Amino acid sequence: MELVPPFAQRLARLLEHRGTPPEAVAAAADVPDRSLDAVLAGAEPDPALLRRLAPALGLHAADLLVAAGQALPADLAPARLTGPWRVNHLVHRGRRGVAETLRRIEAMPDRRAAHPEPWTPRARVPVPGEVIHRLLDNRNVRIDMAALMHAGGPYLSTSTYGMALGGRTHLEQSLVDAFAWLLGIAPGDLVALAGVEPSTRSRWPPYGEPVPGLAELAWAARRLDDEQLEQLLFERT
Repeated sequence: MELVPPFAQRLARLLEHRGTPPEAVAAAADVPDRSLDAVLAGAEPDPALLRRLAPALGLHAADLLVAAGQALPADLAPARLTGPWRVNHLVHRGRRGVAETLRRIEAMPDRRAAHPEPWTPRARVPVPGEVIHRLLDNRNVRIDMAALMHAGGPYLSTSTYGMALGGRTHLEQSLVDAFAWLLGIAPGDLVALAGVEPSTRSRWPPYGEPVPGLAELAWAARRLDDEQLEQLLFERT
């Protein structure tokens, strides 16, 4: 079973994939070169440093912290849901009304309540697919074949997608591409961040005619509480 490499190696792979020298990223983030060099050498990254680095890397700060296995403070955490609905249920609508749903989300207040404990990624098998799973959790998205097919993924069962992320079957590049579309992270970047074995078979956009705007929808909807999600899903006003 392929284990996920340390964050230092994955961050280095991301910079190498982009052809970006560390000093350029440090300058863009306005942090000392030595701070980034220390992380690349294996030091535990400070959350404040990751917050500064994320925009320079074109990533959400919450995603970079999650990729590093760190807990999210209240201002970066997704809503804590207790009901049956998740953001992937909004994605089921596919091409029907992504723009209108985004408009309605933007009009809803942010009701995320302060929580005494930081949002911590759940620990599963330490394989590359686990990083992708955590990034989905960061959007309140459950693994779901219908949502992933709207993201251009192949026609596979939900359990097959789950087994691939859990390391029980091979994480094919076509699956990585679909997850990348739903997450709004370029496939090469996601391969590096997750520690997946690189492939030359990536197709972007993914093969199955992915729905535009899904990544923006998933990110915007991560702040919705149970009542707001239900309101959107069942069109109550």
